[in-house]
Amino acid sequence: PRPPPPPALSLTLVMEPEPKLGTSIAGLPSSSFTGTFEHACIFFIAVGVSVGFTAILAAVNYFSQTLFHDRLEFLYLCCAVYLPSLPVVVLQLKFDSDIDRRVGSRFSYAARAAVYFVAMGLIMIYLPLGPASALDQHGPTWRRQPPLLISVTCLGFFSALAYGTFFQIVSFLPSKKGTCTAVFSMGYQGAGIIVMVMAILIHFRTNPSELQVKAFFWGAGILEFWAGFCYIMLHSRSLVFERALSERDQEASVYISRVSSRTRVTSSTDPMRMTANAERNGESIWLNNPDLRSTRRNTSEDLKSRNASRKGSHSGEPRGLQPYTTNTLGKPVEDVGFDSELDLEDEDMSRDWKIFYKVAPCVLAIFLNIFASVFLLPFYTFFPAIDTWGKLPQVLFFTKLVSDTVGRPVTLVLPPMRSQMSLFIFALGRVLILIVFFANILGFISWSPAFTVFMVAVFSGASGFVGTSCYQLAPSLVKSSFQKSQVANLLNFSFHFAVAVALLVSTGVSVCINHRI
Repeated sequence: PRPPPPPALSLTLVMEPEPKLGTSIAGLPSSSFTGTFEHACIFFIAVGVSVGFTAILAAVNYFSQTLFHDRLEFLYLCCAVYLPSLPVVVLQLKFDSDIDRRVGSRFSYAARAAVYFVAMGLIMIYLPLGPASALDQHGPTWRRQPPLLISVTCLGFFSALAYGTFFQIVSFLPSKKGTCTAVFSMGYQGAGIIVMVMAILIHFRTNPSELQVKAFFWGAGILEFWAGFCYIMLHSRSLVFERALSERDQEASVYISRVSSRTRVTSSTDPMRMTANAERNGESIWLNNPDLRSTRRNTSEDLKSRNASRKGSHSGEPRGLQPYTTNTLGKPVEDVGFDSELDLEDEDMSRDWKIFYKVAPCVLAIFLNIFASVFLLPFYTFFPAIDTWGKLPQVLFFTKLVSDTVGRPVTLVLPPMRSQMSLFIFALGRVLILIVFFANILGFISWSPAFTVFMVAVFSGASGFVGTSCYQLAPSLVKSSFQKSQVANLLNFSFHFAVAVALLVSTGVSVCINHRI
């Protein structure tokens, strides 16, 4: 009998298990969503986005009463802080997505964060050494005003860039119930509470000393550098953040490959382009080639059939074979904000308009909400103040910041608003309340300064609730990370457009009523 065959050799590959989504680089286990580490980093990053200009606006009494002796100085500072944001957000809408696709989201966001926080930190260090110095309080204002407004305008420019960039990030990070968006909003407004604590500890009042001025503004500068460090930690230690950027880059690579392949195919095989090239060379390929004559006759029928199949795919009918690509999470990358059958030249514009129509009530609600808050802001120096309420403008500013910050986490406690129209009506109601405030400013209604503080607190708390609800609801109405980024850009544009419109309108109104009061 034959000896039994030797046992077959088998090679077993033992592979290291891939770390789960959400584990940190150090190997600490966590869920597939953002956790405490990511939320803490996002909070301090958001603080850094707004702490610089918040510190400047919080010094309303110092600038308007001590350095310049003009109640309109607060309006000038508001315009310098907020007006650069509108052209910035237009540029971001046009170029951000293209830059991210070309250089990669990871490098793009890291480079932006480094530039933003370093620039804002240096500006805050410069201010008490230059135009905001308390050494020459009685000197001519024309020496202080230009460098002050130029510095504050640059600060507003970088702050607007940072706000748009980091709001894009929190819009596509995976989080439960929009926690990242709420934390970012809390940090953005929570900078006001931090600035208020700094002012109390330093005793920064209407007539501060040179040392107090330096401590106040340099403290804000240190927070700018700390926010940059927090982004470095988020960028290097959070695998949730790394995976989200990888998924975004992979969607971008799919888009670029489809664009390049479509361009190659179109330029090489499109009969219409072949005809145009031939006609430029004085040739007539249609007459010399019977196959192309037949292709030319059938071109319009092919386009009609493609359009019909496209409509069928959007109405729920089978779409046929689709290219199957997976992202870093193992999910198919099908709906990444474009359809492979669409003409890529018209695709971006039609997709943008469809997304806008889908979230239009939230976009309009953000506009009305921010318009009401910013329009009232320069008039804090116009409210009647008596006796011990001579510091009312600064009290009202801190009241606004604290109430706005408290109104944002309320969205995590109360049942979320899932109706865009309800948010729009709520925001419209806040605009109508402005009539009551101006009735008090003009003397038609009289109430105590304490009641003014209460009214501003309620008004600002409602602003935080409406704004955060819109930021949570709108990105949830779309699917892919690039679509969420587009929604974030639309909300960001609406935010800054409302700021610009509100400041322009408030400038005209303040000039009209300044001589009457």
